[in-house]
Amino acid sequence: IRQVLTDGFTLVEPIRRQLDDVQADFARMEEAVPAREQAMTDVERRLFKRDREQLREGLAELKQQFEEAKAKVQTLRDGLSEDTKDATVSKNVVWLGEVLRLVQGSILVQARARLEAVTVDTIELSSQDAFGIALANRMDFMNGRAALVDSWRLIQFNADALQSVLNVTADGDIRTARNNPVSFRGSMGNLRLGLEFDAPFTRLLERNNYRQSLIDYQRDRRDFMQSRDSLHLGLRGLIRQIEQLRMDLEIQRRAVAIAIRRVDLTRAALYAPVRPPQPGQRPAQFGPTAATNLLTALSALRNTQNNFLSVWLSYYASRMRLARELGIMMLDHDGSWIDHPIPNSSLDDSSGSDKSSLAELPLPPAVPTEWIELTDRLPQEPDALLPAAVETSDGSVEGRPIESNPSVDLPNGPPRIQKDTICDKNATDNLTDEDELAKRAKRVIRLRDGLIESDVREDELVMETDHVD
Repeated sequence: IRQVLTDGFTLVEPIRRQLDDVQADFARMEEAVPAREQAMTDVERRLFKRDREQLREGLAELKQQFEEAKAKVQTLRDGLSEDTKDATVSKNVVWLGEVLRLVQGSILVQARARLEAVTVDTIELSSQDAFGIALANRMDFMNGRAALVDSWRLIQFNADALQSVLNVTADGDIRTARNNPVSFRGSMGNLRLGLEFDAPFTRLLERNNYRQSLIDYQRDRRDFMQSRDSLHLGLRGLIRQIEQLRMDLEIQRRAVAIAIRRVDLTRAALYAPVRPPQPGQRPAQFGPTAATNLLTALSALRNTQNNFLSVWLSYYASRMRLARELGIMMLDHDGSWIDHPIPNSSLDDSSGSDKSSLAELPLPPAVPTEWIELTDRLPQEPDALLPAAVETSDGSVEGRPIESNPSVDLPNGPPRIQKDTICDKNATDNLTDEDELAKRAKRVIRLRDGLIESDVREDELVMETDHVD
């Protein structure tokens, strides 16, 4: 029994350290009070103050119970004898139960103190100010605007190539006389001056480059405007998400506090003394759901704590994303994020106002209509090869590409028959089929009636007529 009391007395020091840790958590909670109260209303501040007072009273009660338990175990050790052995054993069992409830109560109070010490920074930043800060700090948007300016300058560069060119040329030489390599004479020299003029008549390649530069600028301009709109929309959604997570964090905080109270009440009901039985009755037992209620309360506490931690991590990750989107994220040598406060819209900072004014910069100008109409007045591409009708030996008409002259209008009449489409005499001598002869007869009739213009020689026409006859 004395050894049991000695082992029980060794629990005093760990319990003291546990209470010291709870006191340190209370100090951190008090340090976080100003930051917590900034985002609270008057009603929430009063409720928060009442909760902190209840926690202080609970901690003071735990300290008092600890001093009583320490004195009690010391008394049991000193009063142990043969006469008090049975009473000491019973009192030791009661003391161990009190110490267990003391430790469990200190754990719940510590969990509540740590819960109230968790703080997050309130971001009071409008989407318009965030957009201006991002444009002032993000290098990719600076490079995009510079590339768009290059596309604008390329239009003027390609437009200069459409103008006429006038070059002044000068050339000269001087020769030696009498087969002497150093006998230079002015009378043996020549000097030539000239002018080279390139009229803007053939500018097909330059015209295509100019049109392509207009198309490229319009495409780059739309891409740049779309990237700006996407950035603004993303920042607005991210700021709203951060505010939603902050409100959700407070909701989960209240849920954890309710779960802690539920565990405390369930344990109090479990440890409450039972009513003494009446004479002749059996001792009262615990309720049929006492253990189930305690397990359910502990499971609910664990789930709410996990939800609270998940929301806090999501808030921290969203805040990190906001710093990256604003272009103000800083990393240390190990690649870890250096957490700096995000500027708020309410701060009176001249540099911040300069950055926000960048969001109001005018968008890149559109291509003037005169520049687009200029391409219609430039030389057009040569017409493609047009198919000419060619009649074959079987009387059918096939298409053959012929070169067209854009300066000469095509005739309105039927296409001309090429010379090489007329079969020679050897080919006609080999015709024995009646269908082939009938087709050739129809062709001769069309030639005679003048339905098809042809430059066939008259003797060839007579030759085919005699053969058909």
